[in-house]
Amino acid sequence: MSKLYKIYVRKHWWFDAGIAGLYNIIKELQLEAKYGIGVKLVNDGLEFEYDNEDKLRNLLSESYEELASRYWNVSDKKQKENPVLVFYDLDKDQILLKPKKNPTPIPALFIKGSSWGKTHAVPIEEISDSKLRKRVEDFLKENDKAELWGKQKKVLFEEPFCHRKIDILPVRTGRERLKVCSVCGQKSFKCYEVSQPSFLLFASGTATRSFNSQGKNPAQICWECDLLGHFAVEAATYKKTSDSLFIVQVSSSNLKKLFQVNEKIGFTSHMRLMNEETFWTNLRMDDNSPLLYSQYPYEFLWAFYYQAYKILRKENEFSLDELLAFSLSNAPVQIVLLFVESKRDTFKTNNVIFYNDTAYIFRLLHLLVDKNDYNFPKLLFDSLYIGGLKNTRYSYFRDYFFRRVLYKKSVLLDAEDFAFYVSMREGGYLKALLDFLMLYEMEIGGVKMNSEQVQKAVNLGKSIVMRAKEKLLEEGTVKLETDIKRIKGDLYALRKSRTKEDFLNQINNLQMRYGLITSKDIEGGLLEEVPFEEFKAYCVLGALNVYNSLLPKSDKSDKEEGGIQK
Repeated sequence: MSKLYKIYVRKHWWFDAGIAGLYNIIKELQLEAKYGIGVKLVNDGLEFEYDNEDKLRNLLSESYEELASRYWNVSDKKQKENPVLVFYDLDKDQILLKPKKNPTPIPALFIKGSSWGKTHAVPIEEISDSKLRKRVEDFLKENDKAELWGKQKKVLFEEPFCHRKIDILPVRTGRERLKVCSVCGQKSFKCYEVSQPSFLLFASGTATRSFNSQGKNPAQICWECDLLGHFAVEAATYKKTSDSLFIVQVSSSNLKKLFQVNEKIGFTSHMRLMNEETFWTNLRMDDNSPLLYSQYPYEFLWAFYYQAYKILRKENEFSLDELLAFSLSNAPVQIVLLFVESKRDTFKTNNVIFYNDTAYIFRLLHLLVDKNDYNFPKLLFDSLYIGGLKNTRYSYFRDYFFRRVLYKKSVLLDAEDFAFYVSMREGGYLKALLDFLMLYEMEIGGVKMNSEQVQKAVNLGKSIVMRAKEKLLEEGTVKLETDIKRIKGDLYALRKSRTKEDFLNQINNLQMRYGLITSKDIEGGLLEEVPFEEFKAYCVLGALNVYNSLLPKSDKSDKEEGGIQK
């Protein structure tokens, strides 16, 4: 007679992702057929129909060992090509070389040297079999690159592993005391102290006591939640840089929806591509993808959605309606992004973002692409970077800009300030930024000007620089690209106008100096009809766009090619 075992959803984005990760590994390894167990994903959990508990235990254990081999105990390309660890194969009575192993970036956050301690290995001087010890010594002499394992110079009798063994489906003898799991709230006789292998934001028991010596014992987590916490690594996508790590979980309150949305933009979709040479990322990235150059969380989130949009629209040919349908149907999609920074032997979580407006971002990307092309969001991304700056508001501007865009805030005045700084400093590519502001601000950002008024403000700015160019040519200048920089002071004075009267006085000065001709609308009182700061910002942006296009290529070639992001 068959029995039913069910792992219920925890209503927590990390542990529920673990259920999806477990289900995916079972499907990939075809363990249902191997053990004769029915596995079904339902809205509120994962169901197992079985007739033998040992078979169910073996299914879960094999899934866990597969997980460990994918993320805890891996060898990169160089390690596989150059095995160095001395390994004794007891079955074949052979001494071999095995590659070193390391955890991938997420488990590496909490794996310490002691995590490898349960590997069966013996220091060479403690090998009781003198013949075997002599064979190992001879092997070391014959192989220059051979190494003994660890500081204690051990001979391996099994390949090293660092994942923690979990007692899966433990059998109660009747004497164990029941404890309450701090995650699911259920009572279990097999619990562990909460720690980071289960959830990144948990503190270890040692850390808890070090912060509060009067604190009681750390909270407990049952074996099932602990197991799911490990499987969440399978469902996570990540990107590692020199000292930081981005971790993404695509989540939903409905478990079936969670798995389905991951099939489109998550860990079972075309977004996933493990870099097995170094394991620094499992995100698919095209050449010069914004994901490659993202340094901070909100610009990374923008780049993530842009990559997903391109894959769904260009490769899978999803319509906008289909994108919105999978984003909104049954249950909303939530993107959880952790931004983690390494600190010596530990790490700190700098930011955790819960983003719930996937449909809005897809609509925005569709608007930008529809009005321009698929490359436009990348051009915008590239144009918002300044190289050579550290710890200034401009070095973080791109992240700040996309944070406001993601939350539907106006960026016009901030973008004008950034554009002016870039132009006065080194020049840059601003056309994509101006085009974006002319679309976004009226559709989403909330400016009060209409499209016709915006266009007039931009045209006024463009005409200022074009008329200055014509004036320089009339004067017979030899180096237009150098002499055009003389207009910097005029643009600075225009931008610093605090009132409409100051602004109009500066326009009059430009008319006298360059013979600038303004439209009838400007002379007829257009400034009285629109918010002054908005009009001035668009006017200055229009002027800076033309000004930068006239600068020598060497001043802005890096910006246009995107090379400065590396």
